[in-house]
Amino acid sequence: MFWAEYTNANSIRKIGEAFQAEIAAPTQMQDFRTDDMYYLKAEDNAPAFARSTYPAYHFRLTTRDMARFGYLFLRGGNWNGKQLLPADWVRESTTSYSKTTGFGEGFGYGYLWWVRGYGLKLDVFSARGALGKYVVVIPDRDWVVAFANHTEFPDGPQAASAAEVKELPDVPVPAMSKLLTLLLAA
Repeated sequence: MFWAEYTNANSIRKIGEAFQAEIAAPTQMQDFRTDDMYYLKAEDNAPAFARSTYPAYHFRLTTRDMARFGYLFLRGGNWNGKQLLPADWVRESTTSYSKTTGFGEGFGYGYLWWVRGYGLKLDVFSARGALGKYVVVIPDRDWVVAFANHTEFPDGPQAASAAEVKELPDVPVPAMSKLLTLLLAA
């Protein structure tokens, strides 16, 4: 689902259009618009270009739409009885294929999902966005936790300088771990 162009019934759509038609509309996302997804490619002389020649595909989602996306994955790609994503693909994408460092103990990485971690003994997978945005799915509890920090901050590439962004407080993984631990204990 996450590629630059999506082919369906002999038509080619941009990823934002495909997401709108295949995910946002069927899951009744209230705020997503196709222009909320944009491509960001590093300039040839930028340090990021050395890491990847492929553009990043940024999504702006409100917390309630993030929760819907998490719920779709919690339900194995099924939304109100309709299979929007293949269940096997959801299972594969939320399986760890690598161990990671720098984000806390126990994290692995699947297909755009962080797997395990947060110091929890339960199975968990999560998606993370800039400046402390999280979608955490805890299947054993039938939970989706959506958390957004700096919702007032426009995240387009020219919205603010790198120095301004660096000054904004983030929600690091240890803080999210603490929040999840408190929620589970409640």
